[in-house]
Amino acid sequence: TSGAGAGACSPCPAGKYNDKAGGSCKMCQTGTFSSPGSTSCTTCPPGHFSGEGASTCVPCPTGTYNPERAGSCMMCPANTYNDEVGALECKSCGDEYVSPEASSSADDCELEDDSLCWVLYDDERLTGMYGEAMLKEEAKSACLDDEECTGV
Repeated sequence: TSGAGAGACSPCPAGKYNDKAGGSCKMCQTGTFSSPGSTSCTTCPPGHFSGEGASTCVPCPTGTYNPERAGSCMMCPANTYNDEVGALECKSCGDEYVSPEASSSADDCELEDDSLCWVLYDDERLTGMYGEAMLKEEAKSACLDDEECTGV
């Protein structure tokens, strides 16, 4: 960039780029990065992320993943986990095992206990000690989170 009254151009700092001679520095977008003096920003690889104006990409932390270039890290869905940084996908807990969203260890996967809490009606709605009818997954989650849930 060139400053007011300056006779020479100086390179853009890391996290910015200048793609035109005599132009001004522009901020790199989220999911990209640049080193000092860059004429463009580089896309972060899968398993990594960056904020706006980044000088480097950072691996996604455990419990998250990013399968796309320039994407952002997403929490591992329920019943999966990720114990590695920079992951492209989450690992399954396996049949009959459950884990909360954003689990970061296989130790978070626990054997599902279907014996608790709820009575099934019409194959989709349940009722129990929490009152109103609710979807099966909501009912299981509510009961499993309640140490005093003994069923109906």
